[in-house]
Amino acid sequence: MLRLCSKQAPLGKPVVAYICLQLAKEDKLSLDDTITQYLEPAWLTEDHRMASITIHQLLSHTAGFSPSFEMGVDKRQRLYFEPGSHFSYSGVGYIFLQKIIERVYGGTLQQAAQEYVFVPLQMHNSTFETTPTVTPYVRTSSLVVYIVLVWCAAALVLFIIGFLIGLITKFKYYSKRALFAGSIVAGFIVDMILLAIVLPRMVIPAMIFGGIGFVVLWVTRKSKRLFYVLFSAYVLISTAIGLLSPYTLSVGPELFAREANAAYSLKTTSQDLSLFIMDVTANQPELMDSQVQIDEINSWGMGLAIENTNGAITCWHSGINPGMQSLFVIEPESHKIVVTLTNSDYGLAFAKEIAKRFIGITGECEIPRTDKSDFIG
Repeated sequence: MLRLCSKQAPLGKPVVAYICLQLAKEDKLSLDDTITQYLEPAWLTEDHRMASITIHQLLSHTAGFSPSFEMGVDKRQRLYFEPGSHFSYSGVGYIFLQKIIERVYGGTLQQAAQEYVFVPLQMHNSTFETTPTVTPYVRTSSLVVYIVLVWCAAALVLFIIGFLIGLITKFKYYSKRALFAGSIVAGFIVDMILLAIVLPRMVIPAMIFGGIGFVVLWVTRKSKRLFYVLFSAYVLISTAIGLLSPYTLSVGPELFAREANAAYSLKTTSQDLSLFIMDVTANQPELMDSQVQIDEINSWGMGLAIENTNGAITCWHSGINPGMQSLFVIEPESHKIVVTLTNSDYGLAFAKEIAKRFIGITGECEIPRTDKSDFIG
């Protein structure tokens, strides 16, 4: 068993699946139960297919929900395909599972995890809630997307509003050039406020970037052509440099959820996660029982991916958050496991290489990612 220490990994889904199976063993729920009997009306819609979704389908990612939590915008109530008809990896489905667990257990996900997983397995450095973590390192290309897109989106909305008001008032109170500059400045302020909340360590670099842009606006204010051209060129060139840069930057732990979230907020260590995986292989092998075939090589169990490469079976689960990538792999026949947690956007490739060398697997530890546009909801 190889242990590489790190403290944050979005690998909470197998833990949530483990808790769910424990509750089923205690007859507190059945995997064949439909979700409607456990959820409040606010979580349900008029879509008749919601009534047929089972807990089993949530566990095996076949319920039909959105592939991801989509940057915090809650898409949980829309179904993209008929429940049980396809596999589509879904963080949203596990948010539903969290709500069911909390309803059945009578407490929070963190409390359930403490009782069923962390305490009995002596995972003393694991939690779904807020705790200091290893600082994530995010690609500059990702940071540029986060920073510039929010700035441009806010500026564009403000410009459109101002332009419509200007049409009504025939630009009596301001010019189009003043509107453009004002929208840029106001959009930047909105961007800085959001950054201060989500990525406070990026505020100073972003302010330097914005400050240079404002200098460009000020210097070219007397030339209409230069005013628009040079500022646009500055933003485009700076963005291109950021997108093409191979570097990563420390962004701090504030990027992650403050509250327990089944989809991505687990914080743990490689040693703790190893204890959990060893217990799964010994006492909860149901997580590794194939429930749905994805393609000729890959299938999914109750909480883990299963890969069959030339008759060699491996079970695995990866985790990808901004600035954090991780992977654990189980070789059931020999009971070998490898856990690799990293605080880097480049960590998954490294983790796969470690697993291949240690266990001797030839698989890819990768499943086809289904886009929701592939289905008709």
